[in-house]
Amino acid sequence: LLGSVLHFLSLCLHKGYLYYPDLLYDPLIKDRYATCFVGDSAVNSLRGWWLAQVWHGVIKPEWFQTWELLYSPFDFHFIIYAVFYYFFGFAELAGKFINSIFSMGAAILIYYIAKDIFDKKIARLAAVFAAFFPSIILWSVTDLKEPVNSFLFCLAIFSVQRFLFLYKFRYLFFLLMSFLNIFIRYLSGIYIIIF
Repeated sequence: LLGSVLHFLSLCLHKGYLYYPDLLYDPLIKDRYATCFVGDSAVNSLRGWWLAQVWHGVIKPEWFQTWELLYSPFDFHFIIYAVFYYFFGFAELAGKFINSIFSMGAAILIYYIAKDIFDKKIARLAAVFAAFFPSIILWSVTDLKEPVNSFLFCLAIFSVQRFLFLYKFRYLFFLLMSFLNIFIRYLSGIYIIIF
């Protein structure tokens, strides 16, 4: 609900990002406008859209190999949005809900982490605090990468904890996947997880 309200408020107030309307670049960029309440969200949305268009063969990958790194959509984070836009088109509002799923996934993992260490009452409180923390709410309605990073950190902690408690090797697989993702997306986060 908050995501929808902020999206339509951004449309009404014309808060967004028209990415360099320059004829030197492709008309796809010239004519594409992304709404945002937080500036980076619009840029991330557009990069995901452009990467989807590269996959569709509409624009050439060489286009984004310019001196201006802001044009390059070849960052692991944008693949999530690019996959969504590839199948559904530039459905920007719907794309923002992806982060809501990751934020709720992190809250669910925090519930299980707290339940294993403490009890169900504390686990419920931890999950509610995690789900309704103001930063998480803001990140959940934008195209920023914090919800995905939070989910991956929680998945790494959950996997280690479950492996130590249950000795099931499937949790090592989840740990490896979260480590690989964190390593690709957020290199310094590996040190935090190892610690």
